[in-house]
Amino acid sequence: MRFFSVNPLLSWVRRFGSEESGESLISIALSLSIMLGFTFGIIQVGLGYYNKERMSECAREAARYAILHGNTCTNSGGSCSLTTTQIATYAQGLGYPNLGSGTTTCTAAFYTSAGASTTSNAPGNLVQVSCSYTFPYKIPFMNTSPLTLTSASEMTILM
Repeated sequence: MRFFSVNPLLSWVRRFGSEESGESLISIALSLSIMLGFTFGIIQVGLGYYNKERMSECAREAARYAILHGNTCTNSGGSCSLTTTQIATYAQGLGYPNLGSGTTTCTAAFYTSAGASTTSNAPGNLVQVSCSYTFPYKIPFMNTSPLTLTSASEMTILM
């Protein structure tokens, strides 16, 4: 007495393997998931590049601001000389890169024309503004950690 016949099972496997219904649905699902993963990855790389450019702009703007506010600068209200803390606060207040999900930190330092560190923001000295931004990028199918983007700008104080 046979309880289980192999022939119907084999015929079902042959029939299942030869049918093509649903094959295109599976191939589209697999290819779309890979293609969308690459697309969103490219978008994240573009956002990272945008943030890097905004950090560069932030450092340049703060350095431009600092070179016009040296210790000989005067305005109608008196001296307009800045400290490194005020320059860093100005740079962070610019609002770059304006995506709201990362943190921007800026520092400023004064140097003599020979390269020695100084606290004086006299004309002819250099001001260096460095800005960094922690960019939390997310690429599908990858374990990613935040990326720190940095930029620095150095200019000669004019007044």
